Amino acid sequence: MTSTKRVMSHQISSDVNRAFIDILKAMPLFEQLSDEQCVWLIHHSAVVALDAGAYVFTEEHLTDALWVLISGEWRISRRVGNQEITLVTSNQPGTWAGVIPLIDNLEPVSALILRTSRLLRIPLDAVTHMLTNGFPIATHLLEGLHWGTRNFEALVRQQEKLGALGRLSAGLAHELNNPASAACRAAEQLRDAIDQLQARSLALGGYVCTSEQQQVIEQLRCEAIARAQHASVLDALEQSDREEALLSWLETHAVPDSWSLAPAFVHAGLDVAWLQRVADHVAPVALGDMLTWLHAGLETAVLAQEVDVSTRRIFTIINAVREYSFMDRAPEQEVDIHAGLDNTLTMLSHKLQRVEVIREYDSALPSITSSGRELNQVWTHLIDNACYAVGEQGHIWLRTMCDHDQIVVEIIDDGPGIPPEIQSRIWEPFFTTKDVGAAIGMGLDIAYRIVVERHGGHIQVQSQPGNTRFQVRLPITYSSET
Repeated sequence: MTSTKRVMSHQISSDVNRAFIDILKAMPLFEQLSDEQCVWLIHHSAVVALDAGAYVFTEEHLTDALWVLISGEWRISRRVGNQEITLVTSNQPGTWAGVIPLIDNLEPVSALILRTSRLLRIPLDAVTHMLTNGFPIATHLLEGLHWGTRNFEALVRQQEKLGALGRLSAGLAHELNNPASAACRAAEQLRDAIDQLQARSLALGGYVCTSEQQQVIEQLRCEAIARAQHASVLDALEQSDREEALLSWLETHAVPDSWSLAPAFVHAGLDVAWLQRVADHVAPVALGDMLTWLHAGLETAVLAQEVDVSTRRIFTIINAVREYSFMDRAPEQEVDIHAGLDNTLTMLSHKLQRVEVIREYDSALPSITSSGRELNQVWTHLIDNACYAVGEQGHIWLRTMCDHDQIVVEIIDDGPGIPPEIQSRIWEPFFTTKDVGAAIGMGLDIAYRIVVERHGGHIQVQSQPGNTRFQVRLPITYSSET
């Protein structure tokens, strides 16, 4: 990081004092200073010129002064996790940033020059002198810190919500892609299966079948479809043994394409006994066409079922999104807590594939008057945290119960737990126990505000290795306007 600092003046000459005093008094920070105080400030500060791209200071290289923009433009930002959050971009003279004495725990920020600028650099000892000797700047500095902190937290909360939305969108895209791809693939294969079915139907038309034979073949076809729908998954050795047995039977009976029919029949749960029943009811010359026709019909039914399952899965996900977001619904209404938890699980299903979720719901749990959309944010943050805690495998319990005029929701995981020394800090904005870049530390702050401030409830945590329990208590009847 390189920058060019051109110090224009340290002690500004008396010839320009009047003009510079007017410049200072035009700034909100200095508008209440007397002329004498302005002169003192001028003689204890310096004007610094910086080119675009230069850093006045950074979070890693802290400043020992208060900087005030005279002209030009700069950007004040702070890194949270792996994100750079812009606090303010300003060309307004009087915008300030830097160190303020007597105030501890100020979070470091970075100040970047966007176009050639002039700034007033006030050393730490000069700022201390001004604050301890009645210079009327303290109120403005404190108000600036107050509103700056509030605006920053609001920005980060919004960033967290957008980030959460982005993560949910990515997960949903993945969840939708799987059934959509399966449906498309099955639809393409279905066309080929239907063509094969029609071709074999025409071929079979040349053979004479009695009504009894037709009835038996139809029964065998229905049986094959039923078996295919409930076929169990075989291990590799058993699959190979069954394929070999069917292939031997098919080749013995001179059935064409035996190598492709055998695996398909085994996958459908069919065996040599079933093939023999077919052979017992058709002429040997028609056996090949009959088995190929049955295979095509079987494949058609299986593919149609796959399309049905895939499209139903897509509908389930879309419906969960609609319910999760409370689309086209009033801000406050009767909310089914169990539906909200289940919809949240659907939204996070891409993260829960290897996690066992145990739902222990109180069937008598009443609906509550609340903002369902906001409560779903709470469930999302808590379940997402639990998922992160247990890693790729573990257990998460969702437990609900009613306690007098409150409903209670507990989200429990068997992860490593939260160390006792930091449990009191987890509700603080920007505090996170996740890896760097994995979170910005606003999820639990958002959950706390929604539960406590928006719904008049309570949220607490109890944690030890193997048992971390977040408990949310919500009044059954509550209005955010009360």
